[in-house]
Amino acid sequence: MPTFDVYENKNQAVRDAYAMLAANIQINNKQHKQQLIIVTSCNPQEGKTTLAINLSIALANSGFNVLLIDTDMRKPEKAKRLYQNVQMGLSDYINGRIELSEAIIKTNINHFSYLASGRHDPNPIALLSSSRFEGLVEKIRKDQALDYVIFDTPALTSVADGALVASKGDAALIVAKMGYTKTPDLKRVKEQLERMNVTILGVVLNKVKKLDYKVHYRSYDYFFDAEHFYNNEAFGKKEAQNKKETLSKRDGILS
Repeated sequence: MPTFDVYENKNQAVRDAYAMLAANIQINNKQHKQQLIIVTSCNPQEGKTTLAINLSIALANSGFNVLLIDTDMRKPEKAKRLYQNVQMGLSDYINGRIELSEAIIKTNINHFSYLASGRHDPNPIALLSSSRFEGLVEKIRKDQALDYVIFDTPALTSVADGALVASKGDAALIVAKMGYTKTPDLKRVKEQLERMNVTILGVVLNKVKKLDYKVHYRSYDYFFDAEHFYNNEAFGKKEAQNKKETLSKRDGILS
């Protein structure tokens, strides 16, 4: 089976933000069993796919077995965040072309597997409302080897596909884009999920500018990489040594 290469963000502040999100989900999961998590948004282009990928990575890096399922069958394959000439996937499984074991791909990150949306289908609503998709959800829910299943769905206000998938989940994360997502849209999506009895874990504010982040979170400067820390530490030692030498020279002159 080929290995799917997933890009892992190297920005320490970003990685720590996703790690904190994953930790909060784990804490919440101890109180309420929530294995199937929906990642959705009000509108397209709000960053839900990026969040779904990075959340999956963060959970996998914590040792949990994670399956990410792309249920957006409308977006062109080459426009997808995880496009690597993947031909077969969810739509092919639902249509009976392949078995589930053939559709799920292992990635280069331990504990992280991926189920692509598959080849284009003219009627994704029919696929997602089919008994075969229902059976898939039940199968992965009963899979003891999986700790979390993350569904990357279409935006809830754009097409009905997202609602069909969301109705199968245990809990949902709503992704909002700073300066773009409107409050009325958020309220509408919240009400839509509540009508489906889906627990809302919260809203994740995405595409936050560095300056805005620093204004609201004073601890931003705490998130830097080890190399930066050690460079600063070495710089601090050098400054202290220079100051000591300057004081010694001054004391010598004064004496």
